[in-house]
Amino acid sequence: MGDNNAETENTDNTENAADNPERDKAEQLAAVALDESEYTVEEPKELSPEEQLKQAMATPCPITKFAGKSLGEVLTMDPNAINWVATKFTGDENI
Repeated sequence: MGDNNAETENTDNTENAADNPERDKAEQLAAVALDESEYTVEEPKELSPEEQLKQAMATPCPITKFAGKSLGEVLTMDPNAINWVATKFTGDENI
């Protein structure tokens, strides 16, 4: 007889929990917390050598004479200019 009372109490607690607005709010907050994982910042992946080359070739040339041209375009026009950028240019470190 004691076991039946325990089962009835568990059933009553479950029903009450389902009707409990505070519990519903907690469940909603937990669901929102799970959704926030969509907004996490991932570490940038390391580029392959081919991707690095493609990125470098598309980089705008810092030399005024070649304004509007990419390093790849300047390489075909004046390879010495690219050598100067590689060895002597002290501007943007990303170039």
